Amino acid sequence: MKSILLLSLSIVINQSLAKNSHTIVLSIFYNARYLCVDPQCSPFTTVVTPSLRSCQSACLINTDCRTAIFDQSNHQCDLFIDIVRQYGQMITNENVVTMTAIDNRQLSAISERNWIMNGDAETGPCASDSSVVSPTDWNHNGTVTQVYYNNPSSSQLTTDPGPSDRGNCHFYGQISSTTTMWQKRNFTSYFYSLIDNLTVRFNFSAWIGGYSYQDDYAQVFLMFFNQSNQMIGNITVIGPVRASDRGDITSLLFRQANGSVPSGTRSFETFVQFIRTSGTYHNGAIDNIVLILYK
Repeated sequence: MKSILLLSLSIVINQSLAKNSHTIVLSIFYNARYLCVDPQCSPFTTVVTPSLRSCQSACLINTDCRTAIFDQSNHQCDLFIDIVRQYGQMITNENVVTMTAIDNRQLSAISERNWIMNGDAETGPCASDSSVVSPTDWNHNGTVTQVYYNNPSSSQLTTDPGPSDRGNCHFYGQISSTTTMWQKRNFTSYFYSLIDNLTVRFNFSAWIGGYSYQDDYAQVFLMFFNQSNQMIGNITVIGPVRASDRGDITSLLFRQANGSVPSGTRSFETFVQFIRTSGTYHNGAIDNIVLILYK
């Protein structure tokens, strides 16, 4: 099973700070770091530590530290004060581990999971030929197919540009001119008060692309609903990725959006649309669809 871009694992560490004992939870994101576009986005200190655990400890014993970023290639451990509040977006970065603490003085990821089921096309069977294999855990209309990479029918190879953790399979449109898949899920009651106080934000991302110069494409929509199943807030759209965006190269490109979960939200729907513009096969493709909540 492949990891997702924002795979968050939480661990609890009892750490003695001065004379007080605190229990602090660290959310750990593998192969990801916060996107910093501000020249002033820099750590307040950098240390070289022998291990990930040592970098965790360096953050936990420093009362100013909110986030630590550990580079596994050179063991550099960067400590930040408030990077989450200033730079909520995350991007893929191999060999980098980002750790953000959860306690009453820190902002952090509040969900340990990707809320989208089978967003990485790794659950259930995948097509190894030109057959139609409907995606597991998704409603669908048309021939949208969960397919192996390196299948000539889908045109996406494991050697093409795309996610480093792409796993074995992805989604593509198959032969329908237009095909869709969607899923609707409820948030747990644990989040209701946080959502209603407008303290929950989301990161919505996917790897989207297509084949060569063809403009077949996919795009993803995120919608929120209240207790009465009425849509509230704005529709968030990521994609499409056209041939010109890809430089006419067969590839998947990372796209993401951030925003606030509207007050009163109790459920959400993820809707994926594939549009064929030419040819017989629909080569619009998508992988690693992720929805993460944080505050």
